[in-house]
Amino acid sequence: MIKVYYELIDGLRIVPLVYANHAGAGENFKDLPYRKKALDQIRERFVQKVENPEEADYLLIPHHSSHARRHPEYIKKLNHLANTLDKKILVFAFQDDAKPIDWPEAIIFRVSAYKSEMLENEFVLPYIVEDFSQEYAFSPKELPEVPSVGFVGYAGFDSVYQAVRSGTRELLLQVHSWATRWRPLGVKRKGLYLRKEMMRLLEQNDQIQANFVIRDRYSGHAGDLSEEDVKRVREEYVQNILESDITLSPRGEGNGSQRFYEVLSLGRIPLLIDTDNELPFEDRIPYERFVIRVPYQKRKEVSTYIENFFTGMTEEEYKKRQEEALFYFKKYLSLNGYYTYLFSEGHIRELEKSKKAK
Repeated sequence: MIKVYYELIDGLRIVPLVYANHAGAGENFKDLPYRKKALDQIRERFVQKVENPEEADYLLIPHHSSHARRHPEYIKKLNHLANTLDKKILVFAFQDDAKPIDWPEAIIFRVSAYKSEMLENEFVLPYIVEDFSQEYAFSPKELPEVPSVGFVGYAGFDSVYQAVRSGTRELLLQVHSWATRWRPLGVKRKGLYLRKEMMRLLEQNDQIQANFVIRDRYSGHAGDLSEEDVKRVREEYVQNILESDITLSPRGEGNGSQRFYEVLSLGRIPLLIDTDNELPFEDRIPYERFVIRVPYQKRKEVSTYIENFFTGMTEEEYKKRQEEALFYFKKYLSLNGYYTYLFSEGHIRELEKSKKAK
C-alpha cells in the first residue's frame, strides 16, 4: 500500500483517495447527494497516512486542487517540502476547466482535459460516480432490431434570459477562437450545444429509436429539490439508461462525461462523441468493445457508427459486450476499482513510467 503524507485544510471537502481515512467526511457532501452516495460506497482505505513526510512515497493534497490553491501559503509549504525531499505531490483536479495545470512538483489526476494539450505529469481520472451495479442487478438487454439511444439530462434553458446569455457567451468565444486560433471552437464548444446537435441528428434517423428526456437544469446538486424529488429524478435517469441500448454520453461543461462512467456501471453501451478525449487506462481497457466512439469531426455520421457497431452482432456477443462494460468499470473505473488498482496495489509507479516513455 502506498504511503502518503498530508495536512488538512479546515472546511474543505476530502478527495476519494483518503475519504475512508476520515470518519464523518461525508458531512461536507450533504448538498451533493449523488456524490455523497458514490463516496459512501468506498469499502476500504487505499493509502496509509504517515505523520513523517520522509516516510511517505508521495505527498498529497487531500482536497480538490482548485479549492486548495486558494490557500497559497499551504501550497508554497507543500512545494518546498516536495523539492526538499525530492517527492512528488499527488493532486486531484475535479474542475471543469480543461487547461493544462503546469505544476512540476505534482502528479496531476484530472477529470477534464484535452488529450492533445495534456502535460507529461497529467493523467485522466474517472468522475466521482455511483457504482449503480451495487443497487441495480445486472440484466443484459437483448439484441435489438432497431437500437434505442437514451438521454436524460440538461440540454435546454429554464428561461429566455439564460438562453440569450449562454448564446451570447458562445458567440463571443467563437469570435475569440477565430481571432486567436484562426479556427472555430470545435471540440471546445459548450457541451450543451453539442448535446442538442447530437440529439437532433439522432432523431432524424428512423433506424434509431430516440429515448430523450430533456431537462432545463443540472440535477447533480440538491438545490431546491426535496429528498423525494432527488430520488425520483435519479430513478428516471437510471431507468432511461437501463431501457436504452445506447446512451448518448457527450462532454458536459468540462471535457469529460460523468454519464459515460454511469452507463458502464449498469452494463450498457455509451455513445461517446470524442472531443479530444483521453480515457483512463486506454492501454489496458478495450473500450472499442463496448463504447461507440465517434470522432468530433465525424459526428454527423453518428448513425453510421451505431450501425457498424451492431452489424454482424449476435445475441451472445451483444450480451458479452455488456458484461465486459460492467467488468472493466468495476475493475478499473469505479471508485473502489480505480484507487485500489493505482494505490492499494501500487500501480501508480507504472503509470508514471508509461507516460514518460511515450
